Amino acid sequence: ASDVYKRQTHRRSFQPFSAKEEAELVHVLSTKPKHVARHIRQSMLQSSRSVAQFRNSVTYLMIMLQSQLQKKEITPESAAVVIQGIMSECVSTRQSDMAHLLFRAAIRFRKYGVKLSTDAVRILFESYRGNQARELMEALANELRNEKDMRAIVMTAYLFAGRQDAAEEVKSEIPKEELNTDDFCAMIDGSGAIGNHDAVVEYVKEAFEVQTQVDLPVIASAAIIAVRGSVEVMENLFQSCLESGIPLSDNAISCVIRSKVMEAKTLAEVYDVEQQLRKDLKTESLGLASETAILSKCSDLVARSHCAADEAMFSKVKHLQAVVEASSDVEAPYLMSLLKGYGVLGKVEEMNALFENIKLSHEVDGRIYDEVLRWNGIAENVKDVIRFKEEMESKQIRHSPNTYINIFRCLDKFYPRMVEKYYNEMMSKGFAIDARMYPVLLQVFGDIGDMTMVEQLYSEMRIKSSQGLAVFTSKASRVLLNIYRSDEEKCEEIIAQAANKGHMSSFALKHAMLKFYSKHNREKDLMRVLEGMPRKTPDTSRIILRHYATSNQRAKFEETIAEMRSSTIAFDDETVRVLITSFSRWGDANKVRNVLSEATTIDGVHSGLFYADAAAAFARVGDMDAMNTVWDDLVNSKINITMTVFNKFLDLYMSVNNMEKVQAILNHMMLHVPPNPVTATTVVDMLGKMGRLNEMEALLDEMSKSKNAAPTVVTYHQAMSAYAKVGDITKVEMVREKMRDATMPESAITFNILVEAYGRAKRYEQIADLVQERRSKGIQMEEFGYIGLINTYSRARMADEVNDVVASLLGSSVSLNARLLGVVATAYSFLGDMGKVEHYINLLLNHPTRRQRDIEGVFLMYSRLRDTRKIEEMLMLYPKTEYIYNVCIGSFAKSGDYAKVATLLQEMEQKKLTLQRNTSITLSSLLLKAGKVELAQAVLNWKAQPGGVNTAAIAAQADDEAAAANAVPAEETAEEDIISEQLKSQTS
Repeated sequence: ASDVYKRQTHRRSFQPFSAKEEAELVHVLSTKPKHVARHIRQSMLQSSRSVAQFRNSVTYLMIMLQSQLQKKEITPESAAVVIQGIMSECVSTRQSDMAHLLFRAAIRFRKYGVKLSTDAVRILFESYRGNQARELMEALANELRNEKDMRAIVMTAYLFAGRQDAAEEVKSEIPKEELNTDDFCAMIDGSGAIGNHDAVVEYVKEAFEVQTQVDLPVIASAAIIAVRGSVEVMENLFQSCLESGIPLSDNAISCVIRSKVMEAKTLAEVYDVEQQLRKDLKTESLGLASETAILSKCSDLVARSHCAADEAMFSKVKHLQAVVEASSDVEAPYLMSLLKGYGVLGKVEEMNALFENIKLSHEVDGRIYDEVLRWNGIAENVKDVIRFKEEMESKQIRHSPNTYINIFRCLDKFYPRMVEKYYNEMMSKGFAIDARMYPVLLQVFGDIGDMTMVEQLYSEMRIKSSQGLAVFTSKASRVLLNIYRSDEEKCEEIIAQAANKGHMSSFALKHAMLKFYSKHNREKDLMRVLEGMPRKTPDTSRIILRHYATSNQRAKFEETIAEMRSSTIAFDDETVRVLITSFSRWGDANKVRNVLSEATTIDGVHSGLFYADAAAAFARVGDMDAMNTVWDDLVNSKINITMTVFNKFLDLYMSVNNMEKVQAILNHMMLHVPPNPVTATTVVDMLGKMGRLNEMEALLDEMSKSKNAAPTVVTYHQAMSAYAKVGDITKVEMVREKMRDATMPESAITFNILVEAYGRAKRYEQIADLVQERRSKGIQMEEFGYIGLINTYSRARMADEVNDVVASLLGSSVSLNARLLGVVATAYSFLGDMGKVEHYINLLLNHPTRRQRDIEGVFLMYSRLRDTRKIEEMLMLYPKTEYIYNVCIGSFAKSGDYAKVATLLQEMEQKKLTLQRNTSITLSSLLLKAGKVELAQAVLNWKAQPGGVNTAAIAAQADDEAAAANAVPAEETAEEDIISEQLKSQTS
């Protein structure tokens, strides 16, 4: 009832056109006639009824124009500019009747000297496009046929109506000696608009015959602009002008340049065209329009081909900037090209600074804001995207679909509440969701996990498609494939639908299909799609490389790399990321360093994800110094660091327990990323992992009071997980209750965390109740649910419960993948059931998705079981990573086999690998008990001593120390802090 009352009150208080608005319009009309259209456009945004506001403004404007023309307070030329500007606004607002009204008013204003150009006819035609436009043009021409001073308008109108014969008839009635420049331009413009380029050429020839009474440069320029859809005709006209020495306008020259560079593939080809044109025209400056066209083409080449921009392009950007700054009245397309130039060069900060200067001296509309939003969005510069969006709102700058597309592309999964806010705002402004918008909305709602909205949009697309609307583009199909990649049935439906609509020629769609088939290990289908592709792009090769890496097919992985090199497929930034990630997972440190060394020669700016993957690769091969260097390089590069990159570095430093670096990264993140649920959730997660639980709880309370950074399900889960790790059941249940109060749905993750919490607290009797509660709520057991139960019961040595969970797992629909096999084998190793351990280890080692970490896990299991014979067999069969070396050295040291220890240490020294702290503590403690303090200290300082340790001396201890080594209890060797203190005191 309250809402209804507000709406009724709002209706009564609405004033179509106030006295204040009249005064403002009169002031703009009197002082800045060229800005009248912009003023009316902005006034629309201030009104709750934008269409009514626009129509009232135009009506009042016509009254004011007539009054000022009568009093000679405005020149006829300015009045014509105002009328044509407002007619253009009628096209964008779909007010064709108002455009017609303006055109009629302009005809009446001829008595005051107002003279419309043929552009007014074109604008009127466009306003009625698809709505009896041809009939309108013909009726208009028939009505004005007898008006001698309107013959150019009449001929243009007939041509737009498709009546070439009628236009020729009007022209034939004009004596040849009376034909003027306007007549020829009217026929040329109209013929060009309907694509009759042959007629344009004939009119130019005719103009040459009467060149004494016409302005040939104007006619020739109009002809070149009119035939810009035909490269051949334009080139012939251009050559004729050169031979005749006829100068062309800046706009005509820019059309010639756009035609000549249309097929250019490289920046060098564009520069060659520019140089040749300067030579042909015998000029050093081609004009602002031409230089803008060249810069625009260069920008497109850089943006689409991801090639590196050169100094020549940067100099063109700087030159265009100098021209713009020297002028106070530059059209929007030139400003957009300049901003785009900075954007493709990756100089977003410079672009933003330039934009601030432009706003001080030029009129800025929504198109320019959209360009700035676009490049800030590509750079994932969220703060500036939100800032410029709010600025548009405060200044009543007109929004467009591109405005929201750029915003959604930037916000994606990290700002779910802002996505919802801007989506509702977009719909409230009356924007229709078209074929361009659907893929963007599907992507963003898929990213934030709002499958309800995804299904709603997908359903809308199906309805519109059944009505004959082309909303199912190849891009939409690709996005849908990525969203539903886990649902094979739905993905097959999407692929079939794309095939029916003829989208299979799209490389991007085929790449999405390759990823889908790779995820589900459907290698035959993957190869079928691959064989049907006409050529391989870097994206294609990258997907294949990732497939071979995840399926552990290293031989084919290496073959693909060799094939890429032989076929000169470029190794771009993303390909290098796949290579270093794969080689690091295989433990091949040398390959990682070689690939990164080669990457320094790649053109272009590396992304933040490149640095994150490089750091992760160094972390896997144990090179902490290199990992620190990568972070420093990233900060110094001034690249905008996204939330994904921050999270990757935080996880890396948490994994190596470097809390000082974690704190530094968190501080950097809070300075550069605007508040959002993901940022706050990341901080909650890090505080929990750092053990700072009181601070984590305080932050969670603060988030609960925030609008933009309120806790999400992920936030609550992170907090529950932190308490679960220390077995604090009270706090876990407290956070769970808060989640329920916030009406957050419980999921499989919730119950997995609860199982871990009760397991850590050793309250095993309540775990069965949790499992039962989970089932009663319809939450199915999944992979990580089984892993949590198996780990919990195996740590407690509860054999019956482990057997029951494993039996339930084997009887379920959950696929027994490599991870699960490793967990089950580890559980039985804790229980001492060697038969089942061997059974599941064999299944694991022969599994098609087995990873390097799975092999390392098997080494660790045999080490825990003190089965050195099995370890020796494994060493003969599998490549040795740094982790495997450390596990084996610790195992052989505990068993007293110092000869093996010495051999492995020598190999590590040759490969420049590092001893882990646990391994060095274990080995040095055994040496310390034998009285070899210096040797033990050398083992501890392995990295600090490039010469390594005396492995021969270690081997010599084998006979004397084997018994002592075997006498050391396993628990004692794990007391790292105590042993370290002993070493320090003895050394001093």
